[in-house]
Amino acid sequence: RYLQMCGLESREDSASWRLASLIRSSTRPDELVIAVDNNDPTVLYHAARRGWVTHADTLMAGREGFLEPLAGRGAMYLAAKHEDFVAEERTVFVRRMLARYPVVQDDGAYFLLRLRPAAADPAKVGRFPR
Repeated sequence: RYLQMCGLESREDSASWRLASLIRSSTRPDELVIAVDNNDPTVLYHAARRGWVTHADTLMAGREGFLEPLAGRGAMYLAAKHEDFVAEERTVFVRRMLARYPVVQDDGAYFLLRLRPAAADPAKVGRFPR
């Protein structure tokens, strides 16, 4: 059913596909992501990533404290669409988030924040530069 639904969705016009592309191009497959996408896991499916999905309202209700427990469980990134945060209070919240966490990407439509320091790349551990 998922594959059937993907076939109906235009990748160029789909906000979920574009957010998934940002996640896929900026994260490793083993890194966990929190996606703000109205509690719909589709963006994580499109990105071929694991993690959590939430709604902008849930994130706002918990403020930054919502992210800390998930970061403690391994979440490395927060990915979201700016359009989900257009009300003034939400815009202020996003500005605080962009100032607090390292910004991996922010193109004005979508943003990706790093919640924790990057783990060592397992392929490079124990290797010396040549």
